[in-house]
Amino acid sequence: MLVEPEDDLAEQAKTLLAEYGPVGAGSAFGDFGAFEASDYPCWIVTGHHPDILNVVFKDHPDPAEKGEPGHPENLLPGLLGRAARVDDAKSLNVIHVEDNR
Repeated sequence: MLVEPEDDLAEQAKTLLAEYGPVGAGSAFGDFGAFEASDYPCWIVTGHHPDILNVVFKDHPDPAEKGEPGHPENLLPGLLGRAARVDDAKSLNVIHVEDNR
């Protein structure tokens, strides 16, 4: 989700993930927030950069009660999303680009 999209969205996404995607233990790079999406069966996982987020889909209808980003029930989806961000930063493989400007 690019706040200030440039001409080549895929290249911009890869550049951001390469720089801000890896997790640094004990740094802001490891921080995350997780919250349940209101209209979709998934969790949105944010990190330290506003343009990078991950979506963790639910395996069943209600794995946890809806809560605020810091609540314990958001820990597992948050950890899964952070792990996906690390994988994305390593592979830098763009599979979908959607431009809604």
